[in-house]
Amino acid sequence: MKVGILGGSFNPIHKGHIALARRLLVEANLDEVWLMVSPQNPLKRQDGLLDEYARLDMAGMAV
Repeated sequence: MKVGILGGSFNPIHKGHIALARRLLVEANLDEVWLMVSPQNPLKRQDGLLDEYARLDMAGMAV
């Protein structure tokens, strides 16, 4: 099984994230793409960042 991992803060997850995951699935000939919600992006400010569990729930609902 070929699995791709798409990581990000997903704050919030949006149609662009889903479109990218679908494109990866097709272009890389993957069986699955897993979303990995990062607790904190070291390159972004923490201000306004939702709780990682809330973002994980939103990602689950989006897919």
